[in-house]
Amino acid sequence: MALIKCPECGKEISSSVSKCPHCGFEIQGKKVIILGYTESFATSPSVTILKNGVEIGKVEQNGKLEIDIDQACTLQFKCSMRSAECDVKPGDWVLLSFNRTTGRLAAILTDKDNYQFAINEAKGKDSKRWLWAIIIAAILFAIGYMLSACTSSTDSENSYSEDNYYEAPKTIEDYDDILRQIEVCENARQNFLYEVDNVFVKANSPEYQGIMAQKIFWDANNALDKFNEEGEKLESLLRKHGFSDEASKHKEDREYMNRVYREEKRKAQGYR
Repeated sequence: MALIKCPECGKEISSSVSKCPHCGFEIQGKKVIILGYTESFATSPSVTILKNGVEIGKVEQNGKLEIDIDQACTLQFKCSMRSAECDVKPGDWVLLSFNRTTGRLAAILTDKDNYQFAINEAKGKDSKRWLWAIIIAAILFAIGYMLSACTSSTDSENSYSEDNYYEAPKTIEDYDDILRQIEVCENARQNFLYEVDNVFVKANSPEYQGIMAQKIFWDANNALDKFNEEGEKLESLLRKHGFSDEASKHKEDREYMNRVYREEKRKAQGYR
């Protein structure tokens, strides 16, 4: 029988007891529960868990993993070029979540009594993003419809001049172009992330040397070029129709993915 510290009050207690005799805290054991992300993507990569830089396990989408620890520590979570950290102690639960707008990974600290609330909250945030997208699309449709009605009631000589044409598009087709390009750009982004996952899975494999190694980097580079090409088209459309802030935000996120990929690519090539 050994002595451990109670996670709640910090006093020493026996490792065999189920409840702290000092504060009544229920001892959860020397485990941390990792809950996989719940968001849906074109691919479903696993997330690697590391402690002090050493891999100790992996968790899949909607998966659950129990990790044995005997004291508070920091866990790292990595999925290709995305990463997050979380300080944990025995009995903690950690929910992994992706931001489907930026692709960034988050580790949300919770416990056995509140983990379902954390899951629902993460899903709620994701739903709100889609709800805002629908609301914005509806507003754009209404604006386009009103503009179309106004222009149809005037003589052709009173149509918009070249100077203010982009400030007040005549039809909703202009906005449909934006929505279509958003879908194309998202598909290109998902394909890029899939190729990046291949790079880091296969970079250290003996089977992928020489020409084969060049091919997996070549595929990832081509996917990145395609994502940048479609992203620039989307940003151009957004600026054309007066959405400069949205265009700048999208460009910032795209450049962030480029920088992180180049850094991780150098590391992967250095390990070879």
